[in-house]
Amino acid sequence: MYLNTYYPQPARFYHIRSLPTSETSISFVCDCSNRHHEGCIHIRLFKAHARRILQIEPFSMAPHPPAFLITHSPTLGSFVFSVCSTRGAGLQGGKRTIVSLSRDGQWSCRSCPSRGRCHHEVFAVEYASRAGITDEEGVLDPDLAADTPDVESTRSSPVPFVKSPISYLPIPPPRWCHLTTDVLGYPSPPSRISPLLPLDSHSRCCCGNVKPESIDTTTQPFVVFGARTAMSCEIEVAACTACHHRLRKYGPDCGSVGIFNWNNLYGFTHELLNEYTSLFTSTTVPFSAFVTTRHRAYSDSLSPLPFCSTETFTRVWFAFTELQVLDSGMQCISCGKHPEIVIADGVSIAYSSSKFVQGLLPPSATSAMSPINHMVTPGSSDSRKAISDRKLRKEVQGLVAPPSRPTDFSLSSDSIPELSSLVLYYLYLPVKSRLCVAVRELLVQVCLFRC
Repeated sequence: MYLNTYYPQPARFYHIRSLPTSETSISFVCDCSNRHHEGCIHIRLFKAHARRILQIEPFSMAPHPPAFLITHSPTLGSFVFSVCSTRGAGLQGGKRTIVSLSRDGQWSCRSCPSRGRCHHEVFAVEYASRAGITDEEGVLDPDLAADTPDVESTRSSPVPFVKSPISYLPIPPPRWCHLTTDVLGYPSPPSRISPLLPLDSHSRCCCGNVKPESIDTTTQPFVVFGARTAMSCEIEVAACTACHHRLRKYGPDCGSVGIFNWNNLYGFTHELLNEYTSLFTSTTVPFSAFVTTRHRAYSDSLSPLPFCSTETFTRVWFAFTELQVLDSGMQCISCGKHPEIVIADGVSIAYSSSKFVQGLLPPSATSAMSPINHMVTPGSSDSRKAISDRKLRKEVQGLVAPPSRPTDFSLSSDSIPELSSLVLYYLYLPVKSRLCVAVRELLVQVCLFRC
């Protein structure tokens, strides 16, 4: 059963499964947020009209299809799919989830909102490709996207899919990492927060729509989290003309007063967020540890409100750093700022399975398109060493081996003139000199080096 409203916002869809408890009775299970309570309106509706609802013609004739299209909203330009779970009894009629394709071609899964391309989306992408909704790479058909009416022509605009912090203007880096080439100046934080943070010409909604010139405004409470305490004030807001949603309003950027406006309800001082940046770049401090220290500082300062959760602070800090101009000016003298190929070092530790996305492969993976270097031949173990002659290599290793250095020594072969010159130079150096130690180490590395 799928329920919709008449408000200009995306519909919410839920799955309800019928489970026979006996030969004459059936129970229902819903995946909405109220499924564990008696207040689930979907289950109440099914129980009241079970016989009529179960007679409705099914969406798909297949017993348990991996994915099928529930609806397409011409106004919102979105496609909603029902997708089976890939674990447990999912492929045999078990749990299912909702996967959506927005007008701008973005896929989203209700069960995995914080991941990239999850395993649920794979079934929806395959179905959409077979149905002609998208191409083989999961990109929305331009003809279908063009059929979506413009927001200006609709009677009431839908809720935009983009949701971001209210603050959006560039934020300068902290003073301790400020460069002379930085264009932005850093605002001097006020000694105390103003009782009212008014709207200005840069005010916008979280959907990205900038406030028009003339609009009715109101005020609401606003909490600002500082480095040691939380402060309360009033913020001027106005209803967004694009969202038509009671929680989405125009709000001031507040960057000029050193505040990062998160959602018109809570703000964070630049001092607090830059403090974590300083700790993060100088020592290993995870988000949870920093939040714990803030909770203790708030307790010592008798803050009227406790500090936020670790999840909230993590999201706020990443959104804050995205607005900071942290360009160091470092670049390659040959390739410039954006080289075509970058070789980076990494760590060989495991990471969460939620980070797996489709098409992500290790750098060592090869394919039919991988380049082939014909100049490299595996050969034998000795042929790949810098000193291929085993006898000559043993002589050099014996020469540099502690504890003493022979006074009369010569190589049995002069096949490598450079090596012979380096050995003679090493023999003439004082034994305890720093240069002698450095040359000895160089000879050791030459013996161990492989091509």
